Amino acid sequence: MEVLLCFAAVLFLAYANGANDNAKPVATLEGASVLGPKGALALATGAALAGGLLAVFWGEALARRFQGAGIVPAELTREPRFLFAVAASAASTVFVASRTGLPVSTTHALLGALAGAALGRVGGALGTGALVSGMVAPLLLSPVLAFALCGGVFFSLRPLAARFGGREECLCVVETPVPLGAGPAPAARSSLLLHRGAGEECRQAGWPGISVPFDSCLRALHVLSAAAVGVARSLNDTPKIAGLLLGLGGASSWQLFLPVILAVCVGGWLRSAPVARTMSRRITPMDESQALSANLATAFLVLWASRLGLPVSTTHTACGSLFAVAALRGDGSKRWVSGVAWAWLATAPVAGALAYVLVSLR
Repeated sequence: MEVLLCFAAVLFLAYANGANDNAKPVATLEGASVLGPKGALALATGAALAGGLLAVFWGEALARRFQGAGIVPAELTREPRFLFAVAASAASTVFVASRTGLPVSTTHALLGALAGAALGRVGGALGTGALVSGMVAPLLLSPVLAFALCGGVFFSLRPLAARFGGREECLCVVETPVPLGAGPAPAARSSLLLHRGAGEECRQAGWPGISVPFDSCLRALHVLSAAAVGVARSLNDTPKIAGLLLGLGGASSWQLFLPVILAVCVGGWLRSAPVARTMSRRITPMDESQALSANLATAFLVLWASRLGLPVSTTHTACGSLFAVAALRGDGSKRWVSGVAWAWLATAPVAGALAYVLVSLR
């Protein structure tokens, strides 16, 4: 019975994670009016599924880290009551935040729950060195790096957007006469040359070619970057949740990952709207180049961390990028920025307190 309860709590955590995190990769698409809510939701869910499946092959390092080894005594990572307290408290914290539209970190909730459950179970025998160097440091650095990287990407894109925005570039094949010999009427032959110019110029001249609207390219890159963030988010989060089940034994990694992946996708499909509204509209308005800059910064950092087995928070990374957009524009909502910041600070203590209570119950 305890094992079943633990398994159910982990699936609830996966469901809550989907509800809170599914909208984060596509928030900039909604914010910049590239996709509507339904299109963004479909893209986010598909990306979450793809990232979860990749985690089956690449996520074992993160899963082992969030099993708790090195942070709490090894015997606790095999105790169903302890794991239930960790999963249920983290899930409750994230789910309540999702219902109120506040983007919080599942990673922080898990860390707080691990610490709180360990305090309640064995009086606080925590591996603080492993906790700080392997988990807390990457989590604290990720929003700072995202803020800086987003600003750098934006300032790189801005000259291109200013020069080519609204313009249609065309690569055309032009037939040009080349004179042969000398004299008053030299013979000539035709040569085919490539010409780059404005799309209208090519059409008026009747030259065959390929028209490439800059704004359409920017939009396509934006959608691809959102999909990359979604894959990166799921690749980084799925192993953290499934890792709680590794200590129970009796199943291979992929058998533990698949139910978690499905629960994440279901939670994201059904319950992600409140957080989507916050991240796409309430923190800051944004244009195409600003939204793309935020997505590229987030995707790079989360994918890089996932390959290294570092537990960064997609929430903090994505919000760090959005905060950079707000700073660049100078018109972010102070109310929602401060609300998100307070939610970040409260996540770990609230999850830890709940875990302490749950693991102490007899």
